[in-house]
Amino acid sequence: MGLAHAGCQGGPGGEGGNGGYGGGGLGGPSIGIAHLSGQLPGGRDVAIKTGMPGKGGPGGNEAVTGSAGEDGTKGDTLGFPQ
Repeated sequence: MGLAHAGCQGGPGGEGGNGGYGGGGLGGPSIGIAHLSGQLPGGRDVAIKTGMPGKGGPGGNEAVTGSAGEDGTKGDTLGFPQ
């Protein structure tokens, strides 16, 4: 029988690619009354005033369509799950 020889060592791995541009942040909400779902607070003659929601932030590269963050939401009430 002939002699066995070890195989060649594998080469090093390649460098990773560059990370993509980060997207813009979501704008903040403007909520009059936040409550647990199904438990909306009651009341008479209640005037709920909300401000303007926050504007979404720009993306890391404004030339990339869809990279900007969405504007925040606005609502008189908003229910949260329990």
